[in-house]
Amino acid sequence: MVGFWVVVIASVLLVFLWGLLSPRSQWKVLVAWSYRNPEADEPSAIAFGIQRVISGIGILFFLALGALTLSQYLASLPPPAPPLNPIQQMWGVAPVPQVVNRVVNPSDSVPETLVEVTIEGYQPVDNANHRPRYLYLLEPFNPGGNVDQVGIVGVQPAKDFPALDSAELVVGVRTWAECIPKRAVVIETETTVQVAIYVGMPTRSDKLPVDHSTCDRPALVQNLLMVPINLSAELGEREVQALDGTPIENIEVVTG
Repeated sequence: MVGFWVVVIASVLLVFLWGLLSPRSQWKVLVAWSYRNPEADEPSAIAFGIQRVISGIGILFFLALGALTLSQYLASLPPPAPPLNPIQQMWGVAPVPQVVNRVVNPSDSVPETLVEVTIEGYQPVDNANHRPRYLYLLEPFNPGGNVDQVGIVGVQPAKDFPALDSAELVVGVRTWAECIPKRAVVIETETTVQVAIYVGMPTRSDKLPVDHSTCDRPALVQNLLMVPINLSAELGEREVQALDGTPIENIEVVTG
């Protein structure tokens, strides 16, 4: 339907433009054939001048109408999305990442009852120079309750020192809002570092059993958690992998 009206308006504009530039030829083509003696009945110069004025007014009317329609269309468009900030470029738009402020000395035993989550990516940590800097500015993850009693991975860092100060690697994972990281399994060789993060429900204060399998489902309300990992040495050129050998993506640090 829109295409039909575009054709109609364009055709009318061409007719007006023809009448503005060459009213005599337009009269000869469109009207002269209806007269027995066209040369004798040709309009005067004044008549052709009036035709030019009418054609000019018609062109101006349609140009104004087109400009108004275009402005209304542009005004109806949704506003452009704001540019992504560096953290969003690295880890996605939502949720905002939080750092797990725990000193994680990895285990090499795979837990049976916890749920393994996919690692979104990793970044090496230069803990001597506090790089990447943005990690040190993230909000610490708060699992609620007594942090040392809910069973969250790792141990509390020394007072006034973030856990990142002893980490060589950080990995990003997404979990259900109710679930927390409870175990980090790391297997190091000279050429690879294999990592897995296991999550589960917080330990209850009344010590009743909990069902960790509820964490094994698509998360509608998510946490995006940066988990620091202590390695035996700097990561260097070693490849970071899942436990099955699948490479984990190195998330390039974006500054801005």
